[in-house]
Amino acid sequence: MEAQEPQNNQPAVLTEAEPLNPQPADGPEAEHLSNVAEGEKPFLTRVTDAVRRCFNRVRPVIPFETVQRYVFKPPEPTYTLRYDNGRRRKLLELRRPTEGISQEDLYDIYVEEALNQLTNLSICTIFWPCPNSTYTLVVSHDSAVDIGSDLVFTKRLRNQLQCNVFTYDYSGYGCSGGRPELPSETNLYADARTAFSVLHGRVDPNKIIFFGQSVGTAPSIHLAMDDYAYGGLILQSPFTSYMASRHWYWTPFMDYDFLHCADKIKRVACSTAVIHSTRDKVLSYRNAKKMAKNAPQLRFWILSIADHNTLNNQDCDNLREFIYNRSGSWAEPSTINGG
Repeated sequence: MEAQEPQNNQPAVLTEAEPLNPQPADGPEAEHLSNVAEGEKPFLTRVTDAVRRCFNRVRPVIPFETVQRYVFKPPEPTYTLRYDNGRRRKLLELRRPTEGISQEDLYDIYVEEALNQLTNLSICTIFWPCPNSTYTLVVSHDSAVDIGSDLVFTKRLRNQLQCNVFTYDYSGYGCSGGRPELPSETNLYADARTAFSVLHGRVDPNKIIFFGQSVGTAPSIHLAMDDYAYGGLILQSPFTSYMASRHWYWTPFMDYDFLHCADKIKRVACSTAVIHSTRDKVLSYRNAKKMAKNAPQLRFWILSIADHNTLNNQDCDNLREFIYNRSGSWAEPSTINGG
């Protein structure tokens, strides 16, 4: 800053006020201050920080697109659609005979396709009514199956829970549009909303129960966050976030995570049931315990002894109790709050 020439023997005046706060030092002085601050940290912290800095300089970073292709693994389509002139509607046909699924079962299934406005692709949905049922399960399946390969499980939900079942295929799965490499988190949520729009005006929101299975828990939570008084939410084998829960050993090689279910479930207002198996070798049930803690309206917490993404008869009895009565034999609080 420059001083004005003194006049009438007055002292020079600065044209700008000096800053009240000193500017941060740079150059050697800044390096010295940084070293001083570093020296104040505990020894182990300094070692850990040094190792982290060295690792960050040499580590390979796995592209996000590569991880998403690993997460979403569409099988070869297990079914086709054909138009039946006699019934004047589309029918689902399995590519191979499946034990437990008869031709009469397939005739009972209603097929409808909806257009995803984000991707401009059609999403295949099915509705399997259950006689005298007042509730409808909206099922979001796991990432390794499609409607056809999951049909036996769908039939079991319908028969043992005594509910209508509505389910759909994600982009790139089954008869939904798109290439097998198309599925992604963004498309997953858009597909769920597109499929769910088929039920708008047809089913009472109070009678809708969202059912999410493993990766399918993410779109189920996403749908349940809407401001409607939905009937409930069931999460089977849920996770807190995908990378942290299922592939934590990859996290040093990535700067991201996705499908943040533990955060989003805090915004769910409807009654919630969480079920997970202590024998699950794919995903630790500790994820379900954290999800149960975060659910604002937890009504049911079930520790199953079935395998990953399967239900035994006792599990179905418990879930039917939740659906129709919002009650049941609660697990001991220690099973949720314990280690």
